[in-house]
Amino acid sequence: MERSEILNSWKEVAAYLRRGVRTVQRWEHDLQLPVRRPREKGHSAVLALRSEIDQWLVARTVKEPVLPTAAEPTVALKVLRSRRQHLRVELRLVEDEIRRVERRTVQRRGLAKAGCHWPACTDSEDAV
Repeated sequence: MERSEILNSWKEVAAYLRRGVRTVQRWEHDLQLPVRRPREKGHSAVLALRSEIDQWLVARTVKEPVLPTAAEPTVALKVLRSRRQHLRVELRLVEDEIRRVERRTVQRRGLAKAGCHWPACTDSEDAV
């Protein structure tokens, strides 16, 4: 597992989600944000995996947001901003997957030109 895959503190989790520490702590409590506590204590340090957080976000993304009436413009604005944030996260996930596929494609083309036929030549799909 890559070191960058692991988020080692509430600050890192909050920065990854572009939210405050208290917000992500509340999400853990109320919405089951996937974090691990190495010491298995209620308020100990936390670890989180980027991939699990990404999956959690996608699973909670509202597909068709219901907007409040025009009489509640501040609420509507908050809903739209929240939706925009979720879309940014989804876009980041798609862009990351595109880069992974492009790296594998370039690697396989290079191996094929060298006379090696994959997948026999590659030990790992993500090796670059």
